[in-house]
Amino acid sequence: MEETLSSRIDEIEPTLIRHGYNERVIAEQFRYRPSEIRKLFSGGLEPNRAKEMTAEMREAGLPI
Repeated sequence: MEETLSSRIDEIEPTLIRHGYNERVIAEQFRYRPSEIRKLFSGGLEPNRAKEMTAEMREAGLPI
């Protein structure tokens, strides 16, 4: 079973996508730039900005 499951299954991007929040939806809802969201998903976003964005998403009730 471990060979079938993705090692990233519990990371932010797959979790949000399972709940219907893709990059475009998040960008529209929170008025973030799509490039910022891609960087957040890949772990390349500046740590303070990533913390700020995830806090805003949690406050809005997103499952992260």
